[in-house]
Amino acid sequence: MDWRIELEGDGRLIRITTNGPLQLRQQQQMFEELGGHPAFSPGLAVLFDNRRIDLNGSNVQVIRQSVEIVQEFIRTQQIERLAGLVDSGFNFGVGRQFELLTDAAGGRGFRLFKDEQLALRWLRGDSL
Repeated sequence: MDWRIELEGDGRLIRITTNGPLQLRQQQQMFEELGGHPAFSPGLAVLFDNRRIDLNGSNVQVIRQSVEIVQEFIRTQQIERLAGLVDSGFNFGVGRQFELLTDAAGGRGFRLFKDEQLALRWLRGDSL
């Protein structure tokens, strides 16, 4: 799994574009890198563009562990909103499982989108 971290235009949003097969160890490393990135600050809205990530090897246990990694980052970095952007195929189904497991674990701040403009509006606090 590889990723690219970019600060969006107005400086209130950071975008992480992911690619390749999901691997939990690399996901943890990605969040550590994000927390230490010069453009990152607590409270920023975060968009994960996961339209190119390969989730074919994911099962419920992998998704549950991924939820734990994400929720720990949200808690420690004081993230209010983190959006996952996926395509409408298989990744959307896995993304929905991630969203449901997040809710079931009492998680907060995460929402899944297939439409990039809706994700950006939600992240910026605009009405949908």
